[in-house]
Amino acid sequence: MQNENHATVTLTDLPRALRAYGVQASYQQCWRAVVAGDVPAQRDGSKWRVAEADLPCIAQALTQA
Repeated sequence: MQNENHATVTLTDLPRALRAYGVQASYQQCWRAVVAGDVPAQRDGSKWRVAEADLPCIAQALTQA
């Protein structure tokens, strides 16, 4: 996922990015979903990153939780 051809969002910025999809999620909700494996993410050193292309699926997963 960490590739110059694929834009990513850090876990810290994920709640803000999800607002564009009408999802009000806290950092803690996003973190729990990542750790549980409900949201596709990759570790980049000490940071979690998600692909921008996965945002619609992540928004849907968090609204069903």
